[in-house]
Amino acid sequence: MISKELVNYLKQALARGLGEEQIRKDLATFGWSSQDIEEHFKELRKEIPDLTPRRKDSMSNLEKTVQKFQGLPEIVKSRKQSKFLLILITIAIIIIVVGIFLSLKP
Repeated sequence: MISKELVNYLKQALARGLGEEQIRKDLATFGWSSQDIEEHFKELRKEIPDLTPRRKDSMSNLEKTVQKFQGLPEIVKSRKQSKFLLILITIAIIIIVVGIFLSLKP
């Protein structure tokens, strides 16, 4: 009987770059029979004839662009925090200088 969860696992493992042999070894370690494993690979081949594992260097330009900009919100957030901190320090320095100037005045 075909398990959709196992077919999805196979897709994800291939997408992470694992080869068929490594996946077979892993599944056997978890108690799957070689017959079950083969049936699920056959089922997956109906959907995806070429089961070549995806490597990071074979990502499409769109995938590379998405990956590149995933960290962008954190960078923008840290820059905003840096600007805010700089403004706060500047205000503090101005207050200190004005306070010293006023305290020295007779």
